[in-house]
Amino acid sequence: MVHFLHPGHAPRNIVPPDAQKDALGCCVVQEEASPYTLVNICLNFLIANLEKLCSERPDGTLCLPEHWSFPQEIADQFLRMMTWQGKLTDRTASIFRGNQMKLKLANIQKAKISTPAFIKAFCHHKLIELNATAVHAVLPVPDILSGLCSNSWMQQNLQCLLLDSTSISQNSRVLFFGCWRSQYESDFRSTEPIQEQIMFYEGSPLQAIHRDIVNEGNHACYFKGMRNHPLDLPVQFTASACALNLTRHGLAKGMPVRLLSEVTCLLFKALKNFPHYQQLQKNCLLSLTNSRILVDVPFDRFDAARFVMRWLCKHENPKMQTMAVSVTSILALQLSPQQTAHLEELFMAVKELLAIVKQKTTENLDDVTLLFTLKALWNLTDESPAACKHFIENQGLEIVIQVLETFSESAIQSKVLGLLNNIAEVRELSSKLVTEDVLKHINSLLWSREMEVSYFAAGIIAHLTSDRWLWISRDVQRRILLQDLHSTIQNWTSSSCKMTALVTYRSLKTFFPLLGNFSQPEVQLWAVWAVYHVCSKNPSKYCKMLVEEEGLQLLCDIQEHSEATSQAQQIAASILDDFRMHFMNYQRPSLC
Repeated sequence: MVHFLHPGHAPRNIVPPDAQKDALGCCVVQEEASPYTLVNICLNFLIANLEKLCSERPDGTLCLPEHWSFPQEIADQFLRMMTWQGKLTDRTASIFRGNQMKLKLANIQKAKISTPAFIKAFCHHKLIELNATAVHAVLPVPDILSGLCSNSWMQQNLQCLLLDSTSISQNSRVLFFGCWRSQYESDFRSTEPIQEQIMFYEGSPLQAIHRDIVNEGNHACYFKGMRNHPLDLPVQFTASACALNLTRHGLAKGMPVRLLSEVTCLLFKALKNFPHYQQLQKNCLLSLTNSRILVDVPFDRFDAARFVMRWLCKHENPKMQTMAVSVTSILALQLSPQQTAHLEELFMAVKELLAIVKQKTTENLDDVTLLFTLKALWNLTDESPAACKHFIENQGLEIVIQVLETFSESAIQSKVLGLLNNIAEVRELSSKLVTEDVLKHINSLLWSREMEVSYFAAGIIAHLTSDRWLWISRDVQRRILLQDLHSTIQNWTSSSCKMTALVTYRSLKTFFPLLGNFSQPEVQLWAVWAVYHVCSKNPSKYCKMLVEEEGLQLLCDIQEHSEATSQAQQIAASILDDFRMHFMNYQRPSLC
């Protein structure tokens, strides 16, 4: 799936084009390569500009231009879209008077229109279906029944009527049902069964969803039932289970992103309406484990992260815990650092993740949950001083040192070192890493044959040694670490030591102080090598990032500075060559 991304204030959270901004005002509008249908675009335009396009009657209602005429299917869709957008009022409903609109399947759900407006706009049409559930009190149900009974065609042909029947008097029911032939079915959602002259059933959750699916024709997939019955727990629960079954059986791969986005957003609305219904929450969490939904589908990641982190702290069974951890690890990377800092659940989530790591280490169990948990901690602390602080305050340093002493797998080592890199980048916390115990492990892993492990160990050393104030009483140790750092980087130039994995960064700004450190060439060399690695592996992302974050000049300075080592200059030149090859279309000051 190809997407076109249009950056807002900070390109982190992905939301659909018509969604409101998230809590922090950070969003990216994501449009599918398969665009909205032309009909939808046109109807949305008409709705947005209805006041300009229509004339006004003496009574203040709107009137369509005389030469306009809408086919029945378009008229139905137009009404449905106006209703969903909350644009159906006494003033606008008047456009459905007369014969310019020919309605067949009418939806006025939750509309706020009066009885006269309803009768004038809709009761002359040849409707076979009307959804008038949850209409405002200014349109009483008895008035709807009376208006429909005035149309002899509908008495013979109306097939489906959706109403809230609890406010219908017995007399109104007798009058209404007497108008209809027994072969037609009317569906009233009420709190108790009603026996009348014709066939009637109490709408169950499955029947409500089935009815909505049938009415939608070839699009059963919309689970329309969730949107129509937001406060009906059985409907929401049953629909969430249906959505889960579709995603769990691989059917999500064939669904449009926009559809999956709508279903996911409806799931989160259900969670807000029923916060204490645990099985509904489970269905939502399990749906989020679908990789397509989690990676490609637009929905509010901030709300999702809060929900998953709260679930993480519930101490559920191990299977659900693993799922919550894995979803947390992915959502953490999709949040901006500002959003992460504003998560009320952040402290408890870090504490719980560390508790899981400690338990797995004590049990000497290096399973998938441990890997997911370390990854979640790594991602949560990425450019997040608040998360790093919580990590230190909850004995995180002691716990991960125990992990390094217990497990020797490179996959575990690289995640721990990536996590410690994030701590080392936070100046007010980096001193916590300058201890004999920590430095011993980092220096040992610097010589690892696994380049990913060696790379992260080198990064920690580069960040720590760049701050001379941390080494006032141990300058000799600092010099030894710098020598080891330089020797290690020399080994990376050989073809046998190329790093195959691509390390990803939100930003390259953490490298900039190191790139400008000419007094410590070993530190500068590591930083320029790291920038070269990501730019050569993914030039479209990181060369662009260098431009946007104004880091190109630092590379030019290295290339020209007399104190820079020849190796650093060569690597800087390679990065600039890659930039020239891929991004000369940028209108920026000329390169050195």
